[in-house]
Amino acid sequence: MPATKEQHSSQTLARSVGRSTIFGVIATVVQVLTRLVTVPIVIHHLGLGGYGIWNVIMMTATYMRFGSVGIKTAFQKYVAEATGNGEYDKANKLLSTGSAIMLAISVAGLIPACIFSKGIARMSGVPPEFLKSAAEAISLLAVIMMMANVGAAFEAIVMGGHRIDLLRKLNTFFSVAEAVAIVAVLRFGYGLAAMAAVMGSSELLYLTCCYFASRRIVPQIRLGVRWLTRDVFYELFRFAGSYQLVNLLDIVYYSLVPVAILRSFGANSAGIYAVVTRVVGSASSLQDAFLAPILSAGSMVFASGSKKR
Repeated sequence: MPATKEQHSSQTLARSVGRSTIFGVIATVVQVLTRLVTVPIVIHHLGLGGYGIWNVIMMTATYMRFGSVGIKTAFQKYVAEATGNGEYDKANKLLSTGSAIMLAISVAGLIPACIFSKGIARMSGVPPEFLKSAAEAISLLAVIMMMANVGAAFEAIVMGGHRIDLLRKLNTFFSVAEAVAIVAVLRFGYGLAAMAAVMGSSELLYLTCCYFASRRIVPQIRLGVRWLTRDVFYELFRFAGSYQLVNLLDIVYYSLVPVAILRSFGANSAGIYAVVTRVVGSASSLQDAFLAPILSAGSMVFASGSKKR
């Protein structure tokens, strides 16, 4: 007996979830291994204190995302629902308007961070020997994150289009490439600013790949000025805003401690804390590999069911 349309859709969705989960686990393992391998190399070239400062810079970069992980999750849901119920115009309005809001927030928050990067580094407790390099790294990351906060929408489109496996493949490639590039710049005698340039370039190249992939996977989804509307403000603040707030609170919670240790106990203590948290955090990093495919599939199933009703 031939399979019905609904059975074929369920089978396709199940394969997508399984494929995404497998590649998610592989990407996560590779990412964890590359980060653990680079830790002793960074400490060898910059010292334990230098690694502690690098960890604080990474926390600062996380602040610069303004909790974009939260709104990216909401965008993923909107796209996944659109693939299930066919309401692509609504998704275009939500993503375009949400991205415009993120751009405005990023410009307002990150231009001052770029200008006053030296003061931010000094307030964080960065010692004088690392102050110039840390300030340059913060300025560079501020500029890059202005673009990355908007580009996160393209990653969400690919995820909502149920091709999380493709993103995991890109993550695997760029994790290895970034680790190799960081080791290279350290061996050539460069410091924190060069490492930030490598990390930022990797992020932009990854989002560029997401842009081209999104146009191929879900060509109906478009970001543009013509899709901007006030009609979706309530939905964005109600759903995407709640995700954003929760993610931002998580960022504040996890980033206050390393800054406090750097200011109170110095760079070496901050380095020890960074090493410990890197090792412990690696153990819990696999959960995202399982949650992202389930969220994408669940949104599509819910949207399909809503359409039938």
